[in-house]
Amino acid sequence: MAHELANSARTARLLDQRAPVDTVRVVTDGRAVADIAGDMPAATGWVNCR
Repeated sequence: MAHELANSARTARLLDQRAPVDTVRVVTDGRAVADIAGDMPAATGWVNCR
């Protein structure tokens, strides 16, 4: 488990350093997949795209 936590922290640092400034981040910790998916239309700008 310690290895996985260290890898996660390393990956987070890389994302902080390399992701474009307009990258949208969605909090996922402790959330159900359906709840996270519900945030995607607004996060991607797909709200009212009809």
